[in-house]
Amino acid sequence: MDVILGEWRAAERHLQAAETGSPEATLAEADVRRLRDEYRRAQLAAVGDAPAG
Repeated sequence: MDVILGEWRAAERHLQAAETGSPEATLAEADVRRLRDEYRRAQLAAVGDAPAG
């Protein structure tokens, strides 16, 4: 999950640096959404794998 989080943060930095409405911003927005969803799925999987207690 650390790798996903690092990539997500980098995508957010790219989004902030990109000019609003530019192709670069559009790609960065898509990356942010994809990585946010990927991180959420990884968290849910980790919770599902956690021992009960």
